[in-house]
Amino acid sequence: MSRIVKAIVLFSGMCISVLSLADDQQFNIYQIQANSVREIENNVLVITLVARHQSDEAQDASKEVNQDMNWALSQLKDRSALKVSTLNYTTQPVYRNDRIIAWAVSQQLRLESGEIDTLAELSGRLQQKLNISNMQFKVSDDLQKQVSGDLIKDALGSFKDKADLLVKIMGANDYRVVDVSIDEGGQMMPFQKAFRSEMGNSFSAAGPAIEAGESSLSVNLHGSIQLLF
Repeated sequence: MSRIVKAIVLFSGMCISVLSLADDQQFNIYQIQANSVREIENNVLVITLVARHQSDEAQDASKEVNQDMNWALSQLKDRSALKVSTLNYTTQPVYRNDRIIAWAVSQQLRLESGEIDTLAELSGRLQQKLNISNMQFKVSDDLQKQVSGDLIKDALGSFKDKADLLVKIMGANDYRVVDVSIDEGGQMMPFQKAFRSEMGNSFSAAGPAIEAGESSLSVNLHGSIQLLF
């Protein structure tokens, strides 16, 4: 047999082996899903307030909003536990019969803190000039990372238990993991409330009554295994 013929035969044998291995990998594949969920007490409060004014001239409305916002920011000095950010400065025309009759200017102030009672009381004082537009609770990033690690361990344990059960039921000798993906679903916040701007002055200076509640943290795991016989 010539060298060329031998090479062709050898190459053909290698191809058949590779194809056979690929075919084998398609058999006895089972999909497994596992998840872990935990209820965690919310430990962070986020409040969004808005300064809004309307005037015949845009610059007059803007001046009023800037004054209110500067006043609010002055109330927040020396508060290291408070995250403060200004958002969404907008200037919009007000129409009547297709004519501009005034200008409305607004800006939002977002406050976030783990000192929930303190922030709630502070928001009451800020409502002297600003209105609450949104309030929500959440789990802090540090606590969420800590809990997510535990949830992943629980989900992986459940995945392994299901794989072992499949091995037993199907009479296999063992299994190998083909692939696994982990989806950290994050948190679902049960408390999120929006307030009409007209309601701002109806709150007492002590701030709105609140209850932090709990959030549901979850991890979902999807994967596949191959049973080995």
